[in-house]
Amino acid sequence: MKFLSRKPRAPTAYVYVDYEHWFYSMKKNYNVSPTLDTWVADFKKKYYIPEIYFFADYSDPDIYREVDKLRKISNYIIDTSCNPKNKNDTDFIMLDFLYQKAALLKRDETFILLTGDSHFTYVVMYLVRTGHPVGVYGVKNSVSQLLTEQASWYEIIDGENVADMYSSIFLNISRKRRMDISRYSIHLRKLRS
Repeated sequence: MKFLSRKPRAPTAYVYVDYEHWFYSMKKNYNVSPTLDTWVADFKKKYYIPEIYFFADYSDPDIYREVDKLRKISNYIIDTSCNPKNKNDTDFIMLDFLYQKAALLKRDETFILLTGDSHFTYVVMYLVRTGHPVGVYGVKNSVSQLLTEQASWYEIIDGENVADMYSSIFLNISRKRRMDISRYSIHLRKLRS
């Protein structure tokens, strides 16, 4: 009875984004803010994702401007700006969320972390040891080797996709407005270097 058979659901993954790290790493290394649509669409092809959490201290105006973009993807936007005079608490709050979720989940459910901070090495080791596959996404030149070595798998985000994306945007705009693309070529070369 084919009509009664159910299509198997993709594996479940919970996504934890150290958005502060991602945002400032992309800004420092490539002078762009993170592109979320492609990244999220890619995850949803591979996993069933019930929750995506974005952690950051949103008190800085640059990163605060990102909140509307994040809200289109998830309502789990965790503002960690609770103690502005002392050290940023983003990593500690994100660690707390990770350990709490791990205590509630079945062993085979996946955790995906987008961060590069070595502070997350021990939680990754714990998750793997307790039967959870863990993937780490990190920005090139801003990710701890120790962290990636402990993960089940990892992927490095670099400027190539960023340069390609902006290249196509510039070409489309120049065609529509009949502009000379050569004035943008300097910026595209910077992104690719």
